[in-house]
Amino acid sequence: MDIDTLEIYLYMGNTKKITEWLKSEGCTTRQQVIEKLRPLAKANLMAVARDTSFSSSLHGTCNAVDQILELYPED
Repeated sequence: MDIDTLEIYLYMGNTKKITEWLKSEGCTTRQQVIEKLRPLAKANLMAVARDTSFSSSLHGTCNAVDQILELYPED
């Protein structure tokens, strides 16, 4: 799965696709998941900050990250 598709899935709050990708990447700990999600979440944040011509929200991204992190144990 390419980075643009992953960013869109995260933005839409599609935890299923992101979780499948994390598993395929071999993530087993919360810290690994955070490292994988960080660039995706940052890209979403920058996209929203860069384009002020429309109303957008990071609600889907925030909820998805929270839900995904709940699936992984604390290190």
